[in-house]
Amino acid sequence: MSTGYEPADQPNIANVLLNQASAAPAITEGADAEGLLDYCSESDGGDDGYSLRQVGRCGQKRRQSHSFAVKNRVITRYDELLAAAIEAKLDVSDGSGPKSSAYDTIESELGVSQGNIVKWVKPVGEGGQWREKVADAIAKPGRKKKLRLGGGDKCKWPEMEKVLALTIIKRREQGFKVRTAWLLRKARQILKDLGGCSAELEFKGSRSWIKGFARRNRLSLRRGTNHKMKSAAARLPKLWRFHKGLRTLIHSGSPTANQWSRKYGRYPPKCRFNVDQVPLAFDMGAGVTWDVKGKKRCWIEKYMADMEKRFCTLQVCICMEPNQQGKQPIKMCTVFRSASKGKRIKKAEKDRYDKRVAVLWQKKAWVDREACLEWCQQVFRRGTSRSDDKILLMDNLDAQVHEGCTN
Repeated sequence: MSTGYEPADQPNIANVLLNQASAAPAITEGADAEGLLDYCSESDGGDDGYSLRQVGRCGQKRRQSHSFAVKNRVITRYDELLAAAIEAKLDVSDGSGPKSSAYDTIESELGVSQGNIVKWVKPVGEGGQWREKVADAIAKPGRKKKLRLGGGDKCKWPEMEKVLALTIIKRREQGFKVRTAWLLRKARQILKDLGGCSAELEFKGSRSWIKGFARRNRLSLRRGTNHKMKSAAARLPKLWRFHKGLRTLIHSGSPTANQWSRKYGRYPPKCRFNVDQVPLAFDMGAGVTWDVKGKKRCWIEKYMADMEKRFCTLQVCICMEPNQQGKQPIKMCTVFRSASKGKRIKKAEKDRYDKRVAVLWQKKAWVDREACLEWCQQVFRRGTSRSDDKILLMDNLDAQVHEGCTN
């Protein structure tokens, strides 16, 4: 059964490359490679019909940028050639024939690639956009000579964005948050007031529009600032002292110890732990708002304090090396708010808790000294081996630097 393709009739592409490479100028060590690049870009490949450009495209060395005048000459010349073909009663509906010969003619006359020619001369009804752009640029000679279609910072609803930006600034001056959901709702409301329901339905509020709107109005997502916060330069000495003490501790001890490692010192990855607390509130995005870039202060009015209060604290302890099942040896721990420390919680409710999570209680859902000590005894010690030395990295929370926890 014949497939219509005979491999024997086609030249071996590998041999073609080898033959052309043998004819290429030799390049010695330290010499410039321009000769070989010129050869690759000009070689026809001989009589076999293959070239280096076909097998592995070399491309142009440098991208070219054409002015509107050149684009206008290309469009005008193409229309002239197409009109002459129509007068000669030739079929111009197909992409080949008169259109293809017009592309070749313009490429030889003006030195413009056929890819650009096809893009520039495409009619508006077929998705072309360059004809209107070129005509507009020629009609207004004061504009820039170059324009990249699809780029720039376009604004489809300038009036709406102007009103929305002023509304955001006024709202931020009062300290109220501006979230993305609020921003989209306000934009639709302004469009409805300005242009009716049609503009509101046309507005999608996509992520790209949000980014463009923020860029055009110099807005960014920011967190509320703390005026007591120290600068990075003021915190550097303490960081240096911490890292110096940590390295001294890791490399101390006897090299003959069972768990001593030349790379990790006295604490291998399975004996290194890091713990931190994450406060959980009903409204987790309360401290983030859209605001003007560059402002030193980002003030947020606390008009719904109950939603921003923590209802529990998540205590997370991560080991540098998980166990054989690929899981962390220390359970996740949640500290819930309870004045009775869980004594009034019914047993039926406690039995329904997930066994993979440890649950503790504290009056304000904080990890205080008592809760931290309880976590060390009930959670951390049960998840680690008693025979190995371990290092637990913590921040300077009062409960964690207390001697009851460190011992």
